[in-house]
Amino acid sequence: MAIKTRIIKDLKIQDCSSGNLLLNFSPTKRKILLTLKRKGEIDLESLSLELGISKMGVLKHIRDLEELGFVKRSSKKIGVGRPRLVLSLTAQAAEIFPHAYAKITLFAFKYIEEKLGKKGVEDLLKRIFEENYHYYQERIKGSTFEERLKEFAALRDQSGYMVQVKNLKNGDFEFSELNCPIHVIADNYKIACKYEMELFKVISPDIKLKRKIEHGKSTCKFILSKS
Repeated sequence: MAIKTRIIKDLKIQDCSSGNLLLNFSPTKRKILLTLKRKGEIDLESLSLELGISKMGVLKHIRDLEELGFVKRSSKKIGVGRPRLVLSLTAQAAEIFPHAYAKITLFAFKYIEEKLGKKGVEDLLKRIFEENYHYYQERIKGSTFEERLKEFAALRDQSGYMVQVKNLKNGDFEFSELNCPIHVIADNYKIACKYEMELFKVISPDIKLKRKIEHGKSTCKFILSKS
């Protein structure tokens, strides 16, 4: 109980209504959680260097996050020498990242389905997609594929998708969304994923897009090719 109380005192805000519990943590804990979210896993020494604090200082925060069930540790062989302590997020940690009021939205969708059937939900998702597509069209003004991709990534990032874009050697792009604010909806209505992928056409109507499934990870990755 004493440990749990100490952890709660370290949280900055006790209002969880924002839909983004990440805001409740101290700056250092937020940096740790975001780093683990972006990298998947990282050894203690590298995390210490990235944060600019001692390994003991990092471990103090890690212990708190472990107590809350958000971080796990393991041992991994990296190069020569003894195995290193490696840190990663637990499945439970997904709940602290932005989810765009997905559970409330899912409840509303289920209610619509009861009244209008599944087609009623699909019609609503199509309407949401059309409005989102129009929103993106108005804000993406780049003249080149790369400029438009950068603007698209920024808009997705602002919506809580935690985007990373990587140039591949063959000229394609790897587009990663490390957080899915609508995953609760997508798990119940697969057509939502179809519409999410259709949004990429705002970059170019001839864009070639391939979803890259990574088993055991919550990350959505796409390979983007110019026409």
